[in-house]
Amino acid sequence: MSRASRTLALGLLLLMLPARAGPSDPEAWPEAQRENFGVFGVRCSKCHTLDKPLNAHLSQEGWKRYVGKMIRRPGSGISEQSAEKILQFLIFKELPPDGGR
Repeated sequence: MSRASRTLALGLLLLMLPARAGPSDPEAWPEAQRENFGVFGVRCSKCHTLDKPLNAHLSQEGWKRYVGKMIRRPGSGISEQSAEKILQFLIFKELPPDGGR
């Protein structure tokens, strides 16, 4: 996927975020979290809409179990590396809108 395609996909995915998911300004997110969000969007949307995980609120342990379940789904395409990125994003989105400051 080209850089322009990734940027467009990330922009479209950002529009789907609930208003209070994670720190409120995606442009202020650390670059790693924007990348993690892109992996989340590509991998998780293969099997279901992103509304389900974006609107769910789980503990860190809950997200570990959830991602662990998804990685075992046939056809998910979620590798151990992408699972870690997805998990990091899902935990990040649980932060208060001010980023925990």
